[in-house]
Amino acid sequence: PESGANVVVDIKLDAKEAKSGAHKTVRYTRFDTCGHCGGSGSVSSEHAHTCPSCGGRGHIDVDLSFLFGAGTFQTVCPECGGSGKVVADPCPDCGGSGRIRVTSEQTIEFPAGTHDGDEVRIPNMGHAGTNGASGGDLVGRAHVEAERLEGKARTGFYLMGIIAPFLVLSAISGVFSAFAMMCFIPFAMGLFMVLSDGVLHRSLLWWKRGAMQFANGFANGFMFALVSVWFASCSQRAVLSPYGMQ
Repeated sequence: PESGANVVVDIKLDAKEAKSGAHKTVRYTRFDTCGHCGGSGSVSSEHAHTCPSCGGRGHIDVDLSFLFGAGTFQTVCPECGGSGKVVADPCPDCGGSGRIRVTSEQTIEFPAGTHDGDEVRIPNMGHAGTNGASGGDLVGRAHVEAERLEGKARTGFYLMGIIAPFLVLSAISGVFSAFAMMCFIPFAMGLFMVLSDGVLHRSLLWWKRGAMQFANGFANGFMFALVSVWFASCSQRAVLSPYGMQ
């Protein structure tokens, strides 16, 4: 038997609801324990039996040595589907899996001070397990728009972070010419992408996430910027040295 998986539901909260807390009712589809067989998957037996094809391992060995000496490979057992168990007399309602698809309704309580990405779990309200195994949880995940960094703003912060070391190193080394001017174009594009994403309505967490994205871009672009600025500086000195200019 396999334990049931969790059901994850994204629930939108506005800034006020996230701050003061909220109760949200959701409808979702999940697998529930079959009422006809009680989750065993069998009409007359209480438990599933060990799969005779794989011996309960859930996989079988396939000998492919006849194909250019490919050797032996493991594959999921086709009789038990990888569970290692089979039902001799499968339930007609669930087909032997011990569960059926249903639509459930549940109220999820988000506490005061909830932030984007926070999760609230309701035990055993996810998918039921197969053949009577334990069930998963319902997971309500907060989606707070004012705190969520995504799309063009996320790309914009990262783009500015990538370009920033080029501008900083160009200014320090004195190679603040056409090379540095070209860097202003993608930096300005990144800044525009951030500013056009409603920054006046964003929370402090949104800006913190933006700063982390900027720092990530800066770290990834620093070494490449260091090599590029060094090369540009050497090229500039090589061009100007015949004229007595450094």
